[in-house]
Amino acid sequence: MRNADMPAMPTEVVEYDRDGNLTTRTDAGLTKREYLAALAMQGLLSSDLKAEASPAHTAQAAAAFADALLAELEKTS
Repeated sequence: MRNADMPAMPTEVVEYDRDGNLTTRTDAGLTKREYLAALAMQGLLSSDLKAEASPAHTAQAAAAFADALLAELEKTS
């Protein structure tokens, strides 16, 4: 699995089944790429440039920033 596709903040869910046995599962939530793109989009939308960009362009830019950060992190890890 690529780093970008791994969960950003996985949580372990502990439950009991009907027989009282303890079970655990991982709830993945957002991928790292989705999380980073959302943060980038938040920054883009809070800037003065938001009026100049379409929603599609903003989404593309956010994904590009996320991809660039993940690529850079792969170089240093």
